[in-house]
Amino acid sequence: MYSKEELTAKKKVALLKIAQKLKIKGRSLLKKDQLIKKIIKNSKIKKTDAKPKKLNQKKISPYSAPTQQETKLTQKTKNEIQISQIPEKYHKDTLVLLVRDPYCIYSFWEITEQKIKKAQKILTKNIFAQSTLILRLFNYKQLNTKPSYNDINNINFIGSWYITNQTPGTNFYAEIGYKTPDGQFISLLRSNTVATPNDTISNKIDEKYLISDEAFQKINNFSKSDLNSKSSLEFKEKWQLNLSSEQTSSFSSPNQS
Repeated sequence: MYSKEELTAKKKVALLKIAQKLKIKGRSLLKKDQLIKKIIKNSKIKKTDAKPKKLNQKKISPYSAPTQQETKLTQKTKNEIQISQIPEKYHKDTLVLLVRDPYCIYSFWEITEQKIKKAQKILTKNIFAQSTLILRLFNYKQLNTKPSYNDINNINFIGSWYITNQTPGTNFYAEIGYKTPDGQFISLLRSNTVATPNDTISNKIDEKYLISDEAFQKINNFSKSDLNSKSSLEFKEKWQLNLSSEQTSSFSSPNQS
């Protein structure tokens, strides 16, 4: 659509070309004002007559049954969602310890129904109902020594726990079981053994890589020499020359100067 101001700014020759496109009859005989009125009128008619193109879209009823392809895609999406979700349980008796740092151990576990039924057979119904499911953490410094332990009470069949305030440089293992009212402990699962690291610098020294104080001093002095301007090859040659001279002097006769 053309505006009156837009057409007024144009010359009559340009208006005649527009009129020709709009197929206005007798356009050559019209004055400029008459031509502008005819163009505006005919451009409005053309726009009104123009029919919108129909989009080739398939209407889908919300009540229509899904196609076979849509069913496959839906099932695939459901399977992907199921795979991506972490299962609540794995149906496997598990008790694992992991060391986080010198003072903290992480534990996770799962107890199956079969293990629970085993505890029910060992204990009577009344004692089993009054017993508490606990995690008992054992610790010891050296092998073949009696370990001490701490209890974490009222745990669930599936769970995890950060056990803090532990001793560095100590061995640990855990057991899960039922503690009866009289203090008896019926173990159901035992974990792996872990050791917390020390919280100080290690006192273990690898003798394979030890050097004497004299050799260390020579290396230190040599490294402080003016080698910044030398290439790697020059550095290597000087280092080998230094070593050979040291070896020659060490094997020379005491009487030689």
